[in-house]
Amino acid sequence: MRIVGREAPFTLIQPNAGESVQRVLLAIARASFEIAQAEDREWLRCVLKEVGFPNPKVDIPWEKVRHLVKINPEPKPGQPMLRMDYLANVRCKARVVKGRKYLRFYSGDNREAHADMILKLALRYL
Repeated sequence: MRIVGREAPFTLIQPNAGESVQRVLLAIARASFEIAQAEDREWLRCVLKEVGFPNPKVDIPWEKVRHLVKINPEPKPGQPMLRMDYLANVRCKARVVKGRKYLRFYSGDNREAHADMILKLALRYL
């Protein structure tokens, strides 16, 4: 997968030769889930620390939620291929829309700053 440009708020991506779109979408879904889970864990840790509780163990393994990811394998241009809202009560909010030439990745409302981090982590899962 490679980044080919930006059209705010989207990052334009394209699978490399030999990479399936499905695999790219699952890698993005996993990266989005894991980064969102880390954000939730940090928020929860701060809240619980204020009331005197120890650090929470809230990690959910990807393998337990992967089957919940819904992929639209053959959308028309402009329609979502991947749309994540909450996955196992973790606020993921990522979206990948099919464009005419490229896939359009959106990291989700109020998560724009994490777009590059999500895509870099997704590369590790390909």
